[in-house]
Parts: sequence; C-alpha cells; structure tokens
Amino acid sequence: MLGGKEVAGGKLKEMGLLHWENNATSTNQIGFTALPGGYCNEGSFNGMNGMGLWWSSSDESSMSIVATAFEIWNIYSFVKVAKDDWNKDVYLSVRCIKD
Repeated sequence: MLGGKEVAGGKLKEMGLLHWENNATSTNQIGFTALPGGYCNEGSFNGMNGMGLWWSSSDESSMSIVATAFEIWNIYSFVKVAKDDWNKDVYLSVRCIKD
C-alpha cells in the first residue's frame, strides 16, 4: 500500500517510460508532468532517469550555502516526494510559473 508522499509523486509525474525508468504508478493527475532531470554536482550528472529535483521559491534554511528543493525520487518503482536542503552549488531544475 502506498502512503501519501508516494501517491503524490505519481500524481505529479509524466506517465509512461519515455523519460522515467520504472514508472508504473504515475498518473500525472495534477498536470505538473514532472520529468526527471537529476542533478549535477562538480561536473558529474546523476539520476537523469530516476529523479526530479527543483529549487523551491522559498528558502527555509538558515545557512547561506544551503537552499530548499522539492524532490521526486523514482527508485525501483517506489515514488517519493520530499522537501530537502541542497548546497547552492549543486545544479537542480527550475520550473517557471506564469502569473
């Protein structure tokens, strides 16, 4: 049985296997069509087909070198949505929203 964070991840992700690996639980019900972009740290790209990470517009961290990011992890068909702190020198995706 899937918990709230796992169900939310599937509702945000693009359906099918065109970009995501192990993507059986996705419905894209919210219409966000999240795509995996992984991250880049010190010139090394990681998680290109298994995770999506986006910088948050609000920075909840008190440390100047760390910022808050929104994450969707898709590992072995387990989908997880989380909020976490990442060093600001790591490259993550951004999502622009029209006002």
